Amino acid sequence: MLSCLLFWFGLLLPGYVVLRLVSPEDFKSGLLGTIGLSYLAVFALLSPVSIIGHLLHLPVAVLSGACVLAFSVALVYVTQRGWWRDIGRLLLTGLGVELLIVVVDLVMSARVGGFMRGDAKVHIARIQFLLDHGLNSFDPYVAGEHFFSYYHTNILHAVHAAGVQLTRVDIFDEWFVSLVGAKLVVAAGYYFMGWALFRSRWIAGLTAVFVLAQQAPVTFLLYPNKVAPLWLLPIMVGFTVEVFRAPLSWRTPLKLAAGSLVLGQVHALYAIFAGIALVPSLGVLFLIRLLRRRPDHRHLAACILAFGVAAPFPLIGKAKMVGDCLPSPSQVAADKRFHHFENGWSIKKPGRTVTYELLACGSLCALAGARRKQAGILIAGAGTAAAILFIPPICTAALKAGGLPHTVSRLHSVVSLAFCGLMPGALAFLLEPSFRSRWLRAATIIAVFLLGTQLAPSLKNHNWSFYCESALATPRVRHRWLTSLRNSRAFFQEHIPRGTTVLTDEKTAMWLVMAHDCHVVIPERSSTGVADIRQRKADLKTMLAPETPWDIRRGLLAKYDINLFLVGGGGPKAIEWVHGHVKEHWKGGGYLLLALALD
Repeated sequence: MLSCLLFWFGLLLPGYVVLRLVSPEDFKSGLLGTIGLSYLAVFALLSPVSIIGHLLHLPVAVLSGACVLAFSVALVYVTQRGWWRDIGRLLLTGLGVELLIVVVDLVMSARVGGFMRGDAKVHIARIQFLLDHGLNSFDPYVAGEHFFSYYHTNILHAVHAAGVQLTRVDIFDEWFVSLVGAKLVVAAGYYFMGWALFRSRWIAGLTAVFVLAQQAPVTFLLYPNKVAPLWLLPIMVGFTVEVFRAPLSWRTPLKLAAGSLVLGQVHALYAIFAGIALVPSLGVLFLIRLLRRRPDHRHLAACILAFGVAAPFPLIGKAKMVGDCLPSPSQVAADKRFHHFENGWSIKKPGRTVTYELLACGSLCALAGARRKQAGILIAGAGTAAAILFIPPICTAALKAGGLPHTVSRLHSVVSLAFCGLMPGALAFLLEPSFRSRWLRAATIIAVFLLGTQLAPSLKNHNWSFYCESALATPRVRHRWLTSLRNSRAFFQEHIPRGTTVLTDEKTAMWLVMAHDCHVVIPERSSTGVADIRQRKADLKTMLAPETPWDIRRGLLAKYDINLFLVGGGGPKAIEWVHGHVKEHWKGGGYLLLALALD
């Protein structure tokens, strides 16, 4: 697993070189801020290779080669320029209580590892599919070339695949240890936003440890839908804040374009949220400067247009999502994340009241300080998001336009962004003149971290108590899911030919495709680009139903070219219908595999 960590940390070097050439002033943000921006820079650098690779279905080796080339060129360039001393000084200036907290959490993350259940099955299946079939945007679950609309052209999946290929580690091990990188970029993203808002490394450190205290126990932070709002959205806020500084240069729209490009590839939904939260403020500023005939209004227009770089990704994903995947009005009305009124209007159910109270406190402190303009960008974005979520007519319209309730619900991440960015940063900014002592500042950082732990989610298996227990557990306990997955994969690989479509229930389908290169009728989730998804769900239910006549079942098995039936992983227990139709069977990895006789 050490080689995997070296791969992720090695990506920082080419990102550092790009950042130094394009925007050297950003090094003023300090070590953590530089780390967040360097990862963004290297992802932007690799984006053309990834996009072209997905379009042309090139092997993952092409992206792997680009990673090696970028690192090699950066290594030579840094050595020739004599920048190693500068990197050393950057490391020294980053030393502090906040860095110690981050490092301790990274060590804990390496021991606990990334979440291996839930939606992790989708992401690991996609990464394995890229390794087996090259860069593509096809669904890994269903046989044939069905567009994978949720995570098409996903650069995060592609870089994971390149990491597995270059380090030769097991894909489950790579996913397990990659939680370290996810935690690092989350802390770094918020650190940069805190620095951009208040121009204080101490406050930036407070912001980083505050968000880390809340998010550290969440071991699925390496999902794209976590990396995007917790790493890239804060950086986009930081870049937008720069627009309000005079004079503007070409660097700011370039950085916004790079951020939009990467954000669109990591998770297109949050590229839309970035536009909702930040473009209105830029639009108002543009009109003011245009009316005042300020010469930099053209640069400002370029900044607004930079958000459009991400537009192709959500548009393509939406266009390729088939109608059968969209929820019916009754399903939307039954969604528990929203409160639905009798007149047909809806609003999102609010979370903990204390979050909004603290956000209001932080907003007032920010508006009372000298950085009120910069903080106002974040407050305006949170206000826009809150209006969409909590004003019934607007929320109802958003649900109709968005289609999927969970996509609209995730707009709350913009409110959370303002909460973590302004509380406690804005209060600390007012008190900063009185907090000159290093010991007092260090004590404040520790106190803020402890406060953040009290605001962490109380999810089962994703809280501080469980997180600490897991970090202190024996390797056997910590690696139980890795061991189980390896055993299952060995069983699948031995008995299931690659590319075969297997009959199994929707839940077991997720585990099967995660561990082996084969297909299923339909999985429990995902596959939003499969046109006949509803028919497949009905056919699967018919094939698994005990009362289905054999002639009908046999016809459906032939329709999907199936002669293997997998039972296990919480699947159906009523399989008496197989009696008299089994040629051979095998047991292993907690599963039962049956070869069916279709004649």
